[in-house]
Order: sequence, then structure tokens, then C-alpha cells
Amino acid sequence: MTDIHPHPVPPHILCSSITGNTRSLADALAGATGGPVFPAGHPPLLDHAGTLLLGFWVRRGLPDGRSLRLWQDIRGRRGFFFGTRHCLAAARRLLQDNGNEVLGGFLCQGRVNPRLVALAGKPGHHPMTPARAARLAEAARHPDGADRQALVRCWDCCRQGLPLPGADAAGELDGGHFFAWSAGTGRLS
Repeated sequence: MTDIHPHPVPPHILCSSITGNTRSLADALAGATGGPVFPAGHPPLLDHAGTLLLGFWVRRGLPDGRSLRLWQDIRGRRGFFFGTRHCLAAARRLLQDNGNEVLGGFLCQGRVNPRLVALAGKPGHHPMTPARAARLAEAARHPDGADRQALVRCWDCCRQGLPLPGADAAGELDGGHFFAWSAGTGRLS
């Protein structure tokens, strides 16, 4: 007897989101895959889950604490990560170090938590310069519909083991407001 499922198992989407940025990306993936979205802090039993799509927000250059705690227990799985802000290499390394097969990742800009913006200029925090205010205003417009479409296209390439159109030799694609990576070589696995 084989262990083949008569119907493909949809991916499980595990998402940590404070401002709603990452949740909007998770919802786009859910719409494209039919996979359920679960909060990272309360994941379901993952024994029979398909590929894991792991959504997070960035804190100090790494995935947030709730995501990090969840990822520590994910071993030997197929995964794809997505989130807002930039820590592509760190997220990839954290998952690969646990023996996971990382199919790819997608990160885009997102609005910064207003509580953090309010701290600007206070002791121990970055000042609010005109340049920083402009970057925050641009980030507040994301993730937008174009970002969500790019995420779904990235996932589609990654799940098929395909390189991203326009990616460099390392499989990375800088889309301006988003950054994506595929482990795809053009060979379906």
C-alpha cells in the first residue's frame, strides 16, 4: 500500500500579523491555493499538513518571536515563507537549519506599526527625518494589490520548482517594493 493521497493536500498557511499586512498576504495565498489560514500562535496539528506557507513580520531583522517559536518545531517539511520588510536570508537560513526544504520566499514593504512610529525622536529611537517620513509614507501603501499578485505568482513558480521570471543567477528578484526568491531550477521535483 502506498501513502499517496487521492486528492492533493492544500498547503497550510500559518500567519503572524500585528498590523494586518501579513494577514492580507496570507489571505491572497488562501484565495489562490484553497489552503486554510491559521494564526502562528495557535497552529493546528501539522502531522498531515501539506506544504507550510509561513507568514511573519520582521522585528530587528528577524521573523517575529511568535514565528520564531513556531519555526523551531518545524523540521523536515516543505515550506515557503512570506512577510513584510526585508530579512530574506535570515528566514531562509532559519528554516533550512532545521532540515526543511525551502521552496522560496517573498517579502514586501508594509506599513509600520503606528506605536513604533510614535516613538520616533524619543531617547533610544530613530529620529523622524524628512527622508524617514517619506519612506514610512511609501511603506504605508503596501502591501497593495500588485504585491499580493506578485506573491501569488512567486508561490506558483516555487511550488512548481521553477525559477522566477527576471530573477538573477541566485534566484532572487528585486521588484522594487518586493523581493522574492525561488529555489527553483526549472526541474519539477
